[in-house]
Amino acid sequence: MFALAENLGKLISQVGGSTKAKFLLKPLEQLCAVEDAAVRAKAVESIKNILVDANLKELESEVCGMVKRLYEAEWTTSKNSAILLIPLFYSGVSATG
Repeated sequence: MFALAENLGKLISQVGGSTKAKFLLKPLEQLCAVEDAAVRAKAVESIKNILVDANLKELESEVCGMVKRLYEAEWTTSKNSAILLIPLFYSGVSATG
């Protein structure tokens, strides 16, 4: 799972560029919820890489939804990942996102 979390963030060009980067977020969201802290950290890092490479405005609704789902999840592991992701995109999203 660690290798998957590490490499998903590097696949933007293989999925069709930044406009298709949203398709990488769903598996990374799942990895943000696993029990292994190293896998969660690597998944968060991969999401950071995607947000740097992609246009945040194109991914705004997907990222906001992902963070909301992670934070509202039952387990603390998901909440921890959500807390690490909030500062990454906070300044770049609109008030309605």
